[in-house]
Amino acid sequence: MQQGDSLANIASRRYGSMYYSKLISVHNQIKNPNKVNIGDKFKTPGLTELMTSTGVTAGAPQPVADLLLAIAHFRLAGPEFTAARAALAAAPANPKTKKKPRWAVPESVRARLSETARLLESSAAALGALAPGEKVQAAPKTAVSQITAAANQVKYLAAGGALDKSVQRTEVGTVDQLISGAIGNLILWAQGGYK
Repeated sequence: MQQGDSLANIASRRYGSMYYSKLISVHNQIKNPNKVNIGDKFKTPGLTELMTSTGVTAGAPQPVADLLLAIAHFRLAGPEFTAARAALAAAPANPKTKKKPRWAVPESVRARLSETARLLESSAAALGALAPGEKVQAAPKTAVSQITAAANQVKYLAAGGALDKSVQRTEVGTVDQLISGAIGNLILWAQGGYK
């Protein structure tokens, strides 16, 4: 931790979103993220390593694979979506009608977002269907709810979402917040004996 740093800054640099700061807290067992000191060292493994090292992958291998793939698709789609919105905002109005062009999600972005939503839904369904067995004691219901909500938000983005630029940032941030929260809850689920 350096002067001016925060867990949110570190998470943004490492994972692409400040919302992943909870993962740094959970992984490093930080009780109060507001009380970290300059010079403190934190482990910030990649998401695949994080899910494996905390036991999440062992308890739910296919849902984790789908979730990680969904995150990868979303990491590519988010900036493309934002750039397309920025281009629309910068586009001149039609001189005759005085109206800006209609917003339509570019097909490549829509396809990537649709695949993200499909993978999130697959992950949530598989996690929700986990039956008690040798390893798993109970499905991680909170994580399932968060992943399902993220899938719905991604579908909303794929359909065009809101036109206001500040709302759009919030929509993308909401997906990051839901997914990172789900991962944090999956880690707690695994560390708690898959209960």
